[in-house]
Amino acid sequence: MARRLDVAAIAAKFKQRASVAGPAYNEGVQNPRRDWKAAAEAGEANYAIALQAAIAAQRRLKAIRKVDARAFVQACVTKGTLRYSQGVAMAEDKYKANMAPYIAALNEIELPERFPKGDPRNLERVRVIDEALHEVKIALEEA
Repeated sequence: MARRLDVAAIAAKFKQRASVAGPAYNEGVQNPRRDWKAAAEAGEANYAIALQAAIAAQRRLKAIRKVDARAFVQACVTKGTLRYSQGVAMAEDKYKANMAPYIAALNEIELPERFPKGDPRNLERVRVIDEALHEVKIALEEA
């Protein structure tokens, strides 16, 4: 008789092995078989094809429908609460670098006159801000 696989044993082994895999993970990241960026760039056409196939098959929607909403919230609370502030703290320098061009653009804007609350002419102020931020976004994408 063929040996039967035990999902509980496999999951336990996965958890046990992963708990000590940090050094192997670091080694793999620091010494990859091939450069991730070059491989990602080379695979762009395949990515586009696969993405279109996933959209056509509604794979995202099907995956969303499989998720238990309460379990999702519970996972966010139990994992996210512990990790959120640490992740934000680690990203401070990157956040500053990414936000700097937008803040510079906002600091250079000369806003049109402000009118009384609810006056539709105030929307011109929003348009000026929107256009300035959009110009920065496009310039950064083209750089």
